[in-house]
Amino acid sequence: MNVNIFFYHNQSLYVVGRILDDDNSEDSNYSGEENSYVMYKFCLKYSKWSKVQESGVKPTFYDHAYGTIFENQLYIFYPESTETNKFREVFVFDFSTNVWNTKATKSKNQDYPDERTRESYAFSRYCAYMSGGSTDHMGSFYSDVWRIDLETLEWEKIDYFHETGVYDQLMSVVNDSYVYIVGGYDKNSHYLNTFERFAIRPPSLYRLCLESQLHKVVTCCYSG
Repeated sequence: MNVNIFFYHNQSLYVVGRILDDDNSEDSNYSGEENSYVMYKFCLKYSKWSKVQESGVKPTFYDHAYGTIFENQLYIFYPESTETNKFREVFVFDFSTNVWNTKATKSKNQDYPDERTRESYAFSRYCAYMSGGSTDHMGSFYSDVWRIDLETLEWEKIDYFHETGVYDQLMSVVNDSYVYIVGGYDKNSHYLNTFERFAIRPPSLYRLCLESQLHKVVTCCYSG
């Protein structure tokens, strides 16, 4: 099984992936399902695997995928997809019904991310953040950053740019306040030894005081 996405939800671990020909045998649990996409869950309480009975229009996965849980639904984003509508709709799996469907995204000014591949994603509680990527044949590279609200599915371009076009970088949201970005590759396929941070909402007074005290401790350690 080629695993495309692996995640945790409601006391279980989930894997979604494509059944490979090598998995298909008379003694295999995957018999007759080669080249199809399936979802399995592992119950942490009882240490038991089970197949999720899915319905609806399943997405076609392109290598690895990003996903996040919002209001008991899994939202899927594909950095390897070259579909022209990849930013105009999003695949969603509803855990209450086990049904896949697509939801249309929107933008106040009809401004959507340009078509691209190998972009990166990170998630806060209510939003997904996307940055970088390249055109399909690696002719152009992007430095922009976007946010999509998971409740309204509205895209918004953020007033922040990487110093250069970048793809395959790593991103993480911390405390719903900052996005951290590490590494990636530039237009010459050189690995970038970079470490970036930008704010996505004003930090609390407590957080500011904590960071100030941490900075003082680090400064004292180095000066001492």
